[in-house]
Amino acid sequence: MRKAFTLIELMIYLSLLVLLTTILLRTSLQTKVFSDFLGRNTNLILREHLLVDVLTRDLQSASCEFRDWDFSNKIFKKKWLNERGEEKTLAVSFPIRNNRILRCSGKYDFMRRRWLKKVSSVLCSRIKSIEWKVERKDERVLGARLTIKRERLYKPLSFFVRLRNGPV
Repeated sequence: MRKAFTLIELMIYLSLLVLLTTILLRTSLQTKVFSDFLGRNTNLILREHLLVDVLTRDLQSASCEFRDWDFSNKIFKKKWLNERGEEKTLAVSFPIRNNRILRCSGKYDFMRRRWLKKVSSVLCSRIKSIEWKVERKDERVLGARLTIKRERLYKPLSFFVRLRNGPV
């Protein structure tokens, strides 16, 4: 009757244990790398959806008057009614700095083409450029087609926004 393991049996057991441990560690490392990759891309996708949403809402409430647009700098006047029914305005633009798109808003002098007061915030990163094609008719702005070109292999985002602040 045997009461102990032989040296060969112990070596086989230890080698199987090392092999299983290696497989488990490699799998957990790959899972961690993949989850980090998904986390980064999910955040980027959410930021891009936010960008499209903010651009759409701001453009829908943009003024349709030519004088309220600075086409060369892509700055427009946003109009809305407050709780008391008074019309409020705000100049808005979306410049790109260091592959980040900003939303700038504030007071803008459309005659002199300069900001009097502005506040900026970063909306999204990894953006190369935004192309604006403004649809006009009879000295009015009707809408805009925007194409957002992103870094790397992503396809450009393209969408059309119709202005809601048309003539009454």
